[in-house]
Amino acid sequence: MALSNLDEESRSSDSLGVLCLHGLLSSPAFLRETAAALSGSGFQVACPTLPGHGTAPEDLEGTTRHDWIRSAESALGVLQARCKHVFVLGHSMGSTLAIHLAARHRELSGIVLLAPSVTVSRRVRLTISLLSRWRRWLPNGPLAVEDPQARSDTRLHGYPRIPLRALRENLALKAEAHTLLAQVSVPALLVEGYFDRLVAPGSARAIAETLGSPEKSVLTAFRSSHGLPVDFDRDWVHQAAIAFMLGRIRQPL
Repeated sequence: MALSNLDEESRSSDSLGVLCLHGLLSSPAFLRETAAALSGSGFQVACPTLPGHGTAPEDLEGTTRHDWIRSAESALGVLQARCKHVFVLGHSMGSTLAIHLAARHRELSGIVLLAPSVTVSRRVRLTISLLSRWRRWLPNGPLAVEDPQARSDTRLHGYPRIPLRALRENLALKAEAHTLLAQVSVPALLVEGYFDRLVAPGSARAIAETLGSPEKSVLTAFRSSHGLPVDFDRDWVHQAAIAFMLGRIRQPL
């Protein structure tokens, strides 16, 4: 992707590629700095806009998890046709999609999961189910970051309201990803935000324990919340991801 158009591929090395996947209600703009760091380190980067995102909340209400998976699969196929080594980096729901892809594509060089979660409490599931009976929408909350500068950046804010149907689809996507964890065999780096209040504490470590990957590690960004790609520790997160990826490339195949 060129940084001026996040739905295109960057003109970088044709042997190293990274598919970046944004979260629910978000857009590729949330991964702009991530993509710039990766491109600057020699990776060709693709960062598609997932179906229902980047337009209007009504469009998101009309999409399903299957649409998101198909979009990610399509972007991965394009990148694999151009690059010898391909990684998938996902943030939030994008990390859930990365798990789906990794379970199906054992040829991937590795995955990076930022603020991952594949389980939701029974209370949350029940609340969403009950609300869906008489409401279509919920108001979106403030950006989940510690950095006030990022919080005030309107480009990073998603839709002002959340379709409850999309929340149900996200729950189903997580549940399916949970069943796929043991099938993931590629190297994995998981990063959690110390102040993340959107996912259950210890979520990244719980996922790592279940992943079938023989090579996996979990890092904690101690100054950040859920929005790792744009929060206080963003540069550290980006460098950790790059070091992980380059380390896998340099290992004997």
